[in-house]
Amino acid sequence: MAVARDIKRRITSVKNTAQITRAMQMVSASKMQKAQDRAFKAIPYAEGIYEVVNKISDTGGYDSPYLTKRSEIKNIAIVVIGTSRGFVGSLLAALTNSAYDLAENLKNKYPEVNIKGISVHKTGQKILHNAGIENDFHFSKYIEAPNTTDLTAIFSLLVDKFQKGEYDEIHLVYSHFVNTIVQKPATKKILPLSLEDIAQEAKEFEAKNEQKHAHKAYVFEPTAAAVLDRLLPEYFQTQIYTGLLESIASEHSARMVAMKNATDNSKELQKALTLKYNRTRQAGITQEIIEIISGTVA
Repeated sequence: MAVARDIKRRITSVKNTAQITRAMQMVSASKMQKAQDRAFKAIPYAEGIYEVVNKISDTGGYDSPYLTKRSEIKNIAIVVIGTSRGFVGSLLAALTNSAYDLAENLKNKYPEVNIKGISVHKTGQKILHNAGIENDFHFSKYIEAPNTTDLTAIFSLLVDKFQKGEYDEIHLVYSHFVNTIVQKPATKKILPLSLEDIAQEAKEFEAKNEQKHAHKAYVFEPTAAAVLDRLLPEYFQTQIYTGLLESIASEHSARMVAMKNATDNSKELQKALTLKYNRTRQAGITQEIIEIISGTVA
């Protein structure tokens, strides 16, 4: 009956695993809902910035450090927003592939370019390493409900490096939250800013909610250029902030789905092991009966 005892031990182990994954699923479900709410609440603010900047982006002769395009691209930074920890299914692999593809595309576009990585959250370093990108800076602190003040260090580093010419372009890789089941890796260039890209994003928002954005008139004080000076840094920060919020929502959603799948698999394995245990135990009992009968006959 040693085999039956081993199977019984495995059944107990699988039950314990299922309890753990079930608990992790419930915790992630709770955090996911809160993270989704924060991500969705940030959309109107971003939407308003896109709209206003688009309305005044045709200011003649306007110039800003955030719009400066280098004549020669030598150094590019890729900011990767990872997850606080693992157990997120294929999300990390998808982010790694996205970062790798972005780096390869940039190398093909600029053959002499030097690409550096900036990682956010614990797994960001792992993503950059697996994508073959050298890590320049790492921000490991994880905040469940971040605000722009919490991200000041990241904002300051990127703007300072860009304005000093140490980075000619800065790109962002993050998890775009589609819904609870679907999270897709996304990339975007966040510096230098492009007024054409801002206009395109504003049009996309207007297409989703046409009545809200139709026929609005603006009066700018003191000037349109002064308003842009204030809004462009806000726009830049919003790109990173909303990307972070979406990444957090994606992480909890992916972990909830992964833990649900793990729980379901544990239950299926438990059923299979229980069936195997019963058959093994039945076979052992039958064998003992046969041996007793054979001994009696002899």
